[in-house]
Amino acid sequence: MATLPIDKLLVDRCVDTVNAILTAMPTEDHPDRVIYVVPGQEVVWDDNCTGQLTARLSSFLPHRSTNTKTASLTKCSIDYWTASVEITLLRCAQVVDNQGLAPSPTELTADGLRGLYDMRVILEAITLLDFVDDVVTWEPIGPEGGFYGNRWIFTLKVDATPCD
Repeated sequence: MATLPIDKLLVDRCVDTVNAILTAMPTEDHPDRVIYVVPGQEVVWDDNCTGQLTARLSSFLPHRSTNTKTASLTKCSIDYWTASVEITLLRCAQVVDNQGLAPSPTELTADGLRGLYDMRVILEAITLLDFVDDVVTWEPIGPEGGFYGNRWIFTLKVDATPCD
């Protein structure tokens, strides 16, 4: 586990994860928007038909020592923290055309296959990172507003601040 300040460590882990995904992906598949640390719940899904790759800290939970006898949570009663990180990759979805025609089954299948390819590339990149504690879940997202994608959630452990 690391000894950096918690905020710096978490930013570094998000950046490392995004860079690992980009490295695992052929250059022609790189999204045109890369956001290493999302401010808040989500970034607007717009103007990114070749994709948008983001990382977001979604939770940060303390783990108390089983030897701690204090009833309250204090700096000295925390052994480590578990951070949950979400990685999201969005792509443009086939939509109704100017004549009002729905996408063809072939076009929709192509979107589905692209989503599964992205899912695999992200999983392979995440599982190679030595700081990942657990891969929690994958979920498809969208289509919404002409976009669809993947969201992976994984956890990492962070040392507690030393008790002085």
